[in-house]
Formats: sequence, C-alpha cells, structure tokens
Amino acid sequence: MTHMALLWNLDPIFIWPFRLFPAGAFAFVAGCAVLAVGAVVLGNVASVLVKGLNRGWYQRQYEEMIRMHNLSVDAVAHGSKEAYLAANKEAMEAFGKYFFSQAGVFTVSLWPVPVILAWMDLRFRDAPLEILDWNISYFVVFLVVYIGVRLVVGPRLTFLGPYRRLCAWAEHRGGITPRHFEDIGKE
Repeated sequence: MTHMALLWNLDPIFIWPFRLFPAGAFAFVAGCAVLAVGAVVLGNVASVLVKGLNRGWYQRQYEEMIRMHNLSVDAVAHGSKEAYLAANKEAMEAFGKYFFSQAGVFTVSLWPVPVILAWMDLRFRDAPLEILDWNISYFVVFLVVYIGVRLVVGPRLTFLGPYRRLCAWAEHRGGITPRHFEDIGKE
C-alpha cells in the first residue's frame, strides 16, 4: 500500500473534526485543534513508551551523569582543581549523552505531526484559509494551533490516571541524587 493510499484510508478519521461546525474559518481552526490534541496525546504516549522500554539505559546514563557531577562537587569540597576539572569534564560528557537521548525521546512525540500535515496537504493544498484579507496556508494554521495545544494540553496530560501510571512506569531518575555546590561546607 502506498503512502498516499494509506492517507486516503485515514481520511474518514481525519476529516470528521472539520465537519463538527458549518464550513468556514472557525470550523477549519476547530478541526486543526482536534487533530492537534490527538497528535499531542498520541505523540506523548509514544514518547513515554519509548522512554519506558529503554528506561534501563536512560537510568544508567542519568546515574553516570549524577555520579560524575557529585565527584566534581566532592573535588571542589576537597580543594582539588585537577580532580574537579577531570570529573567535571566527564560529567559534561555524560550530561551531553543524557541530554541528547532525552531530546531524541522528545522527537518521538512529534511523529503524528508529519502524518497529519501530509494528509492536510492532500485535502487543503489549494484551499487557503482567508482571515482578514490574508490567505493563510493549512500548514501555518495547523502548526500555530499545534504549538498552542502542545503548550496547554501537554503538561496537563498527567491529570489522566492511565497516562500518569504510564509515566510512573517509564520513570528512570530514582535513587541517586545530585549534590549542590551551595552545600559545600554545610555537611
């Protein structure tokens, strides 16, 4: 099955939000909003699943980052510049690995966006939205709505019990805690 055939098979699912209201700018934006909510939910669930399936690796990366950071704090507490520089270099390297692995997990959450945009291209390529004498493409409208929905809905998904349990299952940052430079001398 070609990609275009797959998108047309998804057409009944993707088009129904645009038919909730009479045709017009509001119906189009509302349809984009419904698809954006679905994209945020599906994307976040996929991201948490990836994190959960790889939590052992992420936990090792996280613990290595914190362990090296704590060694650098200990080196400062003992006044050893050489030990601090060596531990801090290793901590920064571990931080880079962990940071970019988490950035990769975030990108998993974006997978529904190109699918929706590809379908919208088939449906709305030649039908720009007219607002205040401006012709705005489906692409711009969807991305603006998606970003707004992601900022509003994304952080609130944890209020849903199943999603909260999924996040708890995927959590990998337990156990080791970072020390703070401010705490030196307070022990």
